[in-house]
Amino acid sequence: MKKFLITTLLISLTGSTLLHLWFHYSFTVIAYHLSVILAIHVLICFLNYCFTAIPQVRVRNFLVHALNYGSLLFLFIFYLVIIGSNSFWGKAMTANLFLNYAASFDKFAGILPVQKWILYLAIIFLFVLISLLYILVKPAPGKLREAWAPLRKRTFLVRKGIPLALILTILAVFTYKPLLDYKRKIHFAGEPVLEFVYGPMWDSETMQLVYDESRLQNKMHDQACIDSVKTEAGPDTARTVVVILLDGLRGDYLPAYGYTRKTTPFLDSLSGTGELMKVEHAFSTSTTTLVGVAGLFDSKDWEHFSFAGLNLMKYIRRKGFSTYAFLTGYHRNWYGLSSIYKNDCDYFYESTEDPAVQNFDDLKTLKEFQRASLKKNAFVYIHLLSTHIIGEKNPAFRKFMPDKMGFNTDKRTALINNYDNGIFQSDFVIRGIFEKLKKDGLLERSTVYILADHGELFGEDGRWSHSGSIQQNILQIPMLIYDKDTSFYRNRESATLMDVAPSIADRLGYTIPGCWQGRSLHQPAQNFSLYVNSGMSCEFPQGMLYRKDSLYELNIMDENKKIKRTLTLSNGSKDWKNISSN
Repeated sequence: MKKFLITTLLISLTGSTLLHLWFHYSFTVIAYHLSVILAIHVLICFLNYCFTAIPQVRVRNFLVHALNYGSLLFLFIFYLVIIGSNSFWGKAMTANLFLNYAASFDKFAGILPVQKWILYLAIIFLFVLISLLYILVKPAPGKLREAWAPLRKRTFLVRKGIPLALILTILAVFTYKPLLDYKRKIHFAGEPVLEFVYGPMWDSETMQLVYDESRLQNKMHDQACIDSVKTEAGPDTARTVVVILLDGLRGDYLPAYGYTRKTTPFLDSLSGTGELMKVEHAFSTSTTTLVGVAGLFDSKDWEHFSFAGLNLMKYIRRKGFSTYAFLTGYHRNWYGLSSIYKNDCDYFYESTEDPAVQNFDDLKTLKEFQRASLKKNAFVYIHLLSTHIIGEKNPAFRKFMPDKMGFNTDKRTALINNYDNGIFQSDFVIRGIFEKLKKDGLLERSTVYILADHGELFGEDGRWSHSGSIQQNILQIPMLIYDKDTSFYRNRESATLMDVAPSIADRLGYTIPGCWQGRSLHQPAQNFSLYVNSGMSCEFPQGMLYRKDSLYELNIMDENKKIKRTLTLSNGSKDWKNISSN
């Protein structure tokens, strides 16, 4: 039994080391993982002890070998699946998804860029290897029975076994709640065994998005593009690039875009000195965060997006930059949101640390950013929630009142006040970000994008908040750029989220990947067509947005891509005109 346990422990240690080194699983998560592995080994020993009490030799031998061979097989498959899925998708696969793929393996194998016979041969080889290893280290049921025979004697049970059982029962009663809390804590942290067995905490169903067949095929199309990205010293490798995303920020609610309330004193001061540029008409790829962030990082529309494609974080990291993510909230449970880029982060922070306590405070995220030690050649992604309805508004920034709905408060008034207070707080956080960059001597050589994933509605078309059907005001977002070299940005008229990644690559002096759909802002404004998608089931889930010289046209479509509404916006105007409805 010793050889078997030593072997399984060595496999676990090797797998844990690879998860840490290759996929940046933290030491804390690895420690949680090893505690789960230790518990599994204790359970295996206990079941072996129970099976050796069976008097029938054949039944006893069968159960012992089935248990131990199955345990060895599980460990091998578990680590291969977790390592493989992290390599391919940037996300740990769940047991449910694994079994689904196993049930239709032939179809799945047809998607992969490997001939089927090689995959089948590899599986056969794996089972042969595991079987040979088990033959070398397998425990002998007879020897196990002899070794544990004294534990089953009546004298032992009376003198020690019964008191021990009572003690264990009492411990179980008193430790049940702490153990359950510990399970929830480590599951929330992303411990791989629990995620494999149960799925990500609070997100067991939405992981289907990550492993959707069309997403896998999109990844295949990106593979050559990914392989072509090599580390190289560009002309501006000491530059710091920061992308600040304000969740749900609508462009026309900023003074820079004509809003009358003074909600952004810091940004206004930068605009006044000419250090902050704005893109006059900027658009998201979606009405939802997931699809908007996907467009930002992958420079693709939703139809061509893959969770494992060539995203901006992966691209810039491969070029030799250090990568950071500072996120307010808990992004790992939101439709696989953070899996777009998490696997390519050198430093990853989420403000929510306890599953029982959600934290949506941007001030906490700001403090974490201010404590961080940034390298000169760094890419930083900061996702803030002050402008989102769930974002915490500190009392010091509740400038516009009343900001809570009540019997005597108009709904629209309260929501707009709350929104403006969130913008006011965001401005303070952005000022703190700039102060940090200046203090660290990075600001002079920094490029900072301030933008949003989508807008917000306050009763337009009878709708509130965002998500749902495509709507023109949700698609309009701000795009502000801080850069000492203002001459680089020839296009300040029109852009989409897909243009951010190409612009950053171009600004750093690198070649723009051919698999990205966006254009660099270094190029003059051009006509474009943008497929927009809500990423969810709704009445009008998709649309086409066109720029045609001085006119923008939005076709809103149903799920069959039939146009239901067409709107136009003149360059320099703020109001869309409805020219047709079906």
